[in-house]
Amino acid sequence: MPLVKPVLAGRRAILALVGFLVLGVPGLLRAQIDPDARMLVQAGYNQPLEGRGPIAAYAYLYWNQPNFPWTNATLRTAISPAYLDAELGLKDLLGEGTSLGLGLAGGGFADSYADMQGGELIDAESFFGAGAEGSVSLYHVFNPMPSGERPDSLREVPIQYVLRNSIRGSFYSPNDGTAPDFEVPGTVPTYNMRTGLRWGGREPELFKDAFEISGWYDLVIRSHEETYGFNNDLTLVGVSQLYWGRLLFARMFPNRSHFEISVTGGGSIDPDRFTAFRLGGALPMGAEFPLVIPGYYYQEISAQSFALISGQLLWPLTRDGRWEAGVLGAAARVNYLEGFSLGQPWNSGLGGGIAYHSPSGAWHVLAGYGYGFNAIRNGDRGANNIGIVVQYDFRKDQGSFKALWQNLSPSNWRGITR
Repeated sequence: MPLVKPVLAGRRAILALVGFLVLGVPGLLRAQIDPDARMLVQAGYNQPLEGRGPIAAYAYLYWNQPNFPWTNATLRTAISPAYLDAELGLKDLLGEGTSLGLGLAGGGFADSYADMQGGELIDAESFFGAGAEGSVSLYHVFNPMPSGERPDSLREVPIQYVLRNSIRGSFYSPNDGTAPDFEVPGTVPTYNMRTGLRWGGREPELFKDAFEISGWYDLVIRSHEETYGFNNDLTLVGVSQLYWGRLLFARMFPNRSHFEISVTGGGSIDPDRFTAFRLGGALPMGAEFPLVIPGYYYQEISAQSFALISGQLLWPLTRDGRWEAGVLGAAARVNYLEGFSLGQPWNSGLGGGIAYHSPSGAWHVLAGYGYGFNAIRNGDRGANNIGIVVQYDFRKDQGSFKALWQNLSPSNWRGITR
């Protein structure tokens, strides 16, 4: 699903930082109530070495506080300067194991569209979009565990049902590079229903053990079909349906090596440019279901259906595990959205990098390189990309930021939690 894809011409240099700080927030961890207290800063950036793609970056503060603002409530927020995504989770409100989430989200760039065709960014058909959304979510755990306990076996891994309903308003305007005779879409209210089953799951942190088998269905209903583009040659479809599933396994072994593999596949009924699956790039925390292919521009592939397998291996370079080297690979068979074919169904990429972990575990930094074997650049096959991903955890910091975390923690606010 599209996230934030700001496309800027004359204003590109001025607004690039804003786009950097926004991308990635809207899709973050909406499929369950996070039971752990967290305060993280996460950021990632991809830079192509050939051609020009959309800005490929995300940066946000993720703050999750259980038992706030009252017992059995959890406040989750993902904050950037131009976008806010927040949900108040009410644990066991509808009975043991059945919780309710009330969400609000909105801000600039959230619904911007970057048009990618044949490995080229088409400024003339790209435009800015802002959005505002309200949601109500139902979370049911079939095998809840006592509070504070962790699974010790596969049969204790949580099996969850998710039903999420949301209403969103999107507001579009041209960028400096949008063609003068290209008409952007009008404001179209959208209803979205997502439902799915998830066994296991992944925490919103880098380098964590994870196991997941999940299946999902998305229904997107717009208040009406909307035509836009050159002479109204493009359409925002009134009703689109998407379905997908994921198998994920990630494990840190006793020798501190880290292995991860995932298989994701999905299809759609009546997708359009906004609801099509978007694949490409190497931003691991830019979405709840990142469709990573190293070497490609971020989300440069628009697909009606796809099957993607990806994996990575990190192994320690030093005895304490602070420095690691790694490889990342991915391959996808794609049924392209009409008008977005890259000429062959297979797209694959391979990359490598270096990771650093601070002694306290507060800092994680991963810098890498990727090569896209089938990406099209200047009429030829092959593309190069470099990137960096950073995570900082306030709760694990042992230095100057520790006092800041303690002052921000609601447990220290008199009268709030008592």
